Amino acid sequence: MAIATKLGHWALAAAGFALLSGTGCQRGEVPREWKQSALGRDVDRICHVMKYSGAEQEGQENHAYMTAQWLGENLESGEGRDFLVEIAQLDATRKVQRLEAKAQQLGVTECPTVAMWRAPAAATP
Repeated sequence: MAIATKLGHWALAAAGFALLSGTGCQRGEVPREWKQSALGRDVDRICHVMKYSGAEQEGQENHAYMTAQWLGENLESGEGRDFLVEIAQLDATRKVQRLEAKAQQLGVTECPTVAMWRAPAAATP
């Protein structure tokens, strides 16, 4: 198989993966690396707050305090703070949807906070 053909297959496979994983272009926007913007870094911090704050190593009774304190000290942008205030006011289902959509929009590929919030929302009748 010619090198050009192999490269074409790899490019097609990469594009297919991007579409399946939701990381492809949306509405004509060019995907951005989340690390390049303060908001992207803040959304990553929100997504990984349990790990970054050390709360996952503590008892559940300390989680809210530890994560709130850590986020207050570590969010770097006004946009990130505004986003956190926005999602804090939403019901559980909409909170999950909003954080997941924002993370996806910014290219944050893993968001354990979404999974954590989704579990209690799924258990609620």
